[in-house]
Amino acid sequence: MYAREVNGQVLDFGVSGKLYRNVLVMYDRQTESLWSQLLGKAIIGPMKGTPLTMLPATVMTWGVWRQEHPDGLLLKKDVPSNATYASYPAFPKSAARACRNPVRMLHV
Repeated sequence: MYAREVNGQVLDFGVSGKLYRNVLVMYDRQTESLWSQLLGKAIIGPMKGTPLTMLPATVMTWGVWRQEHPDGLLLKKDVPSNATYASYPAFPKSAARACRNPVRMLHV
């Protein structure tokens, strides 16, 4: 998990629908840079090479969470019953141009 603040600016991240080394590639809406979740840094765009700050996180089951946080709340997004997950939300055209060939080796 990474902090959204980079160089004093809070970035809004989205899912690009692309993979780098079989791992999620995010994009930020402010600069349209592409960010490797694996490397924790921007791999394409104006922020290329800029690292993200890693935040501490714990992985646990829902049952363990409920035991440790009996008054905790769950946020759930309302999703229509006929929703499909075949496509990702639109992402910037500049990011799409940078990722035309998903098997191209990126030098980071």
